[in-house]
Amino acid sequence: LARRVADSGQWRSKGHGSPAEHLAQISGRSLGAARSELETSTVLPDLHATKQALLDGAVSESQGQIIANAAKANPQAERDLIKHAKQANHQQLRDEAQRAKAAADTDAEARHRRIHDERRLSRHTDLEGAWNLHAKGTVVDGSIISSEIDGLTDEIFLTAGASGIRECRDAYAFDALTEMARRSAGLRHESPAGDD
Repeated sequence: LARRVADSGQWRSKGHGSPAEHLAQISGRSLGAARSELETSTVLPDLHATKQALLDGAVSESQGQIIANAAKANPQAERDLIKHAKQANHQQLRDEAQRAKAAADTDAEARHRRIHDERRLSRHTDLEGAWNLHAKGTVVDGSIISSEIDGLTDEIFLTAGASGIRECRDAYAFDALTEMARRSAGLRHESPAGDD
C-alpha cells in the first residue's frame, strides 16, 4: 500500500515535497517512520522470506523494516535475520542487521557511498517537551562535526569551571552544539544559566 501511495503521484498534487511526507500525513506516522515504510515496500518484492514472515506475523512491521534494510545490502543474511528476530530484542536485531550490512561491504569506498546515501538527521519534541536530535552519516563527516563539538565543549567546560559551575560533559556537548548554531546564525552567546 505504501508503494502504491508513492506510485500514485498524489503527493505532488497534495503539495507534499515527497511521497514520505504524504504518507506520514495520511497515516498519522512520523516522517521517519513513513520513509522507512516506503523503503521497505520498495525492496520487499525481492525479499520473499521477509515478505512471507511479515504476512505470517512471524516478525513485526518494525522488525521487517530492519531486516529488509539489511537484506537489501546483504541478501544472504535475510533468513538468519528473520530467525534472529524471533529470539532477540529490537536493539539486538538492529545490531545484528548492522553487522550484516557491514559484512556485505568488502569495498570501503562502496561502504562510504552507501552510508552517505543513507545519511539522515531527524528532530522531534518528545512527550516531556524535550527537543531530541538523531543523526547518522559517514565517519568522515561525523569526525568534522565531532571535532568542532569537542573543541567548543572544552571551551565551555573551562569557562564554566572558572565560574565554579560543574555539569556533565554531555550537557556541555549540547551547549557546544547550540553555540555552533549561534555562531553560524551570527547570534551572540547566551549563558545556559540564562535560559528559561
